[in-house]
Amino acid sequence: NFNKIPSYVVQSVPKEKTSLYGKKVSWISKKDWLTLKIDYFDRKGDLLKTQTIEWEEKEGFHIYRQMVVKNIQTSHNTIFTISDLRLNNGLRDDEFTERALKAGLRK
Repeated sequence: NFNKIPSYVVQSVPKEKTSLYGKKVSWISKKDWLTLKIDYFDRKGDLLKTQTIEWEEKEGFHIYRQMVVKNIQTSHNTIFTISDLRLNNGLRDDEFTERALKAGLRK
């Protein structure tokens, strides 16, 4: 469990020997499959960073409200916060094709 939320704990080890991380351990909510926490370990196996994500449900979508990344080895923290989010604001699916994204919107 993570913060009293029933979770799966998944360990991932990269195949590439040049990967920045030696492994990562993720806590995934059993209810809705949202990532709640990720611990990143360096190539020596020491904890490097911890990432936690706070989610909210808005208009049927799961959106992260805040993500905190703490570098355990340097004591540096980065906080990402989502605010003033607007959903279903009239954009059409065809505005997100590869061609439209490369060309830009023409209105």
